Amino acid sequence: MSPEADDEQVTRWAHRAGRGDQQAAAAFVRALQGPVWRFLAHLAGPAEADDLTQETFLRALRGLPGFAGRSAARTWVFTIARRVAVDHVRAATARPRVAALPDWQAAQVCGCPVGTIRSRVARAREDLVAAWQDDARGGRVV
Repeated sequence: MSPEADDEQVTRWAHRAGRGDQQAAAAFVRALQGPVWRFLAHLAGPAEADDLTQETFLRALRGLPGFAGRSAARTWVFTIARRVAVDHVRAATARPRVAALPDWQAAQVCGCPVGTIRSRVARAREDLVAAWQDDARGGRVV
């Protein structure tokens, strides 16, 4: 947090930003961006901190209209950051288990034939390649 922005000021910016004040929203993010990044780098590592900080502020900015001010805005944002980090860890630990499932186990989990699993995976790969190619040509955003 910048030296001139104390918790009360940040909370005032949060309330104003929640009412649509774009300058207050920018000041709110600037005041907390560095401390939130450092917190997330400590929890998840520097390689993940940029994305997690962005997700934290996306959630915070979406939630500002409902921010009641029962705690300081700084406390509220750090709670969001902690939840973002926990969600990230959960997703990262769940992914390898799903990706490592053999086709026959995936078929059991989904309750469908193995051939259906294989065709769905093939279709998903084709869709991913097509989306990537569209994006590379300046088309839609993936």
